[in-house]
Amino acid sequence: MMKSILSDLRIAWYKHAINKLIIINLGVFLCMKILYLFPGYHRILRGLSISTGLWHDLTHPWVWLTHMFLHEGLFHIIFNMLYLYWFGKILGDFLGDDRIWPFYILSGLGGAVFYVFVGGWMPNVGVASFALGASAAVMGILWAVAVLTPDYTLHLLFIGAVKIKWIALVLFVIDLISVTGVNNTGGHLGHIGGAMTGAGLMYLLKNGRDYLTPFNRMIQKFGGWFIYDRNREPVSPLKVVHRKKSHHVSDNGIDFEERLNEILDKIKLHGYDALTEEEKSFLQQASEKD
Repeated sequence: MMKSILSDLRIAWYKHAINKLIIINLGVFLCMKILYLFPGYHRILRGLSISTGLWHDLTHPWVWLTHMFLHEGLFHIIFNMLYLYWFGKILGDFLGDDRIWPFYILSGLGGAVFYVFVGGWMPNVGVASFALGASAAVMGILWAVAVLTPDYTLHLLFIGAVKIKWIALVLFVIDLISVTGVNNTGGHLGHIGGAMTGAGLMYLLKNGRDYLTPFNRMIQKFGGWFIYDRNREPVSPLKVVHRKKSHHVSDNGIDFEERLNEILDKIKLHGYDALTEEEKSFLQQASEKD
């Protein structure tokens, strides 16, 4: 049984960047729950969390990275991983698997910076506050998708069809309102910072300024053996972008699904900016189809 479980995890690990991120987050969560049984747990937790006390962050420089893989509550990690899977799959299918890591890490860093330098000045946060979790990184990915394809439609339980721009906007407004409260103000600040970072990176990318590729090169140099698997099989783009398996021919005689596959394959190889205006328009129309 254990051999079968490990085999399934290995397959999942090499299939998609989102799977790697989820496995890492769940692994860290389980390790921290084991450490909870031993003395010194809270010291270790704080030593891995970001703080509004800048001295803590400077003397523990790893917290800028470790905090975004750290969770305490069960529901906290469950919802973060669900959002990461849903929105990360969409982003990966549009831009390619290798764009997931830069958006996750840079959005997490953006959320941390916003939390540290804004939260320290707020009376309901203070300079002795600590924050952890993948929420800022996840919000960055959500907003990246919303900027890339704002009219992409999701079907939500009990609600129905909703365009992703409205999902992103509602969550952002909730965070803005919540920063004046007394519960998890620092977390909501992180969400705002992550959302602004993800949206900003995607806006720059759509306008020809790619800061993700240099970041990817740096990741590949220091940890590419761990993160990337160049021999992996690509995930089928139609799993997210084209939800109904129906073949139909467009007015100019071109098979819709064939054309969509060609464009998505081009994105995976050369990036979104390599598309022509006609291809971008076609992709936008495809994302709006039910």
